[in-house]
Amino acid sequence: MNATYEPTGAAHNLIPGFTQLAGEPTNRSSEATINLIGQYFSTAFADELHLRGLVAGRTVMRTLGTTEMLDDNRCRTRVEFNIVTAIPGTTHNDLIDILVTAKRKCSAKIGSGVKIFLKAELRSGRFEFGLLPESSFSY
Repeated sequence: MNATYEPTGAAHNLIPGFTQLAGEPTNRSSEATINLIGQYFSTAFADELHLRGLVAGRTVMRTLGTTEMLDDNRCRTRVEFNIVTAIPGTTHNDLIDILVTAKRKCSAKIGSGVKIFLKAELRSGRFEFGLLPESSFSY
């Protein structure tokens, strides 16, 4: 599923300081599934920040999803999250740990039929919507 990204309206921004960039896929049921997975992940990410006593200055997440055919003729949804965030007092290793934990929580909620890929970048200071990760690190 290919997508063109644009900033979404306030209704999609469930967490203060968190902006999710949505795509315009051609399959509406796939879009709904991917949006739901994005909401689960962003909630798990925000919860993990809260548990650690951290506050993100700003987070932008782009979600891209496709359907893969596996060797045993099963289909699996593949969701990639591209995340740029500014979290004062956090190292890259801290961010990796936070994202991996959020990914585990999200995966436990959505089941094994979805494969989640993460690309993230930790920034300091302000950044704009167009500055999404080139691939600072991936998990």
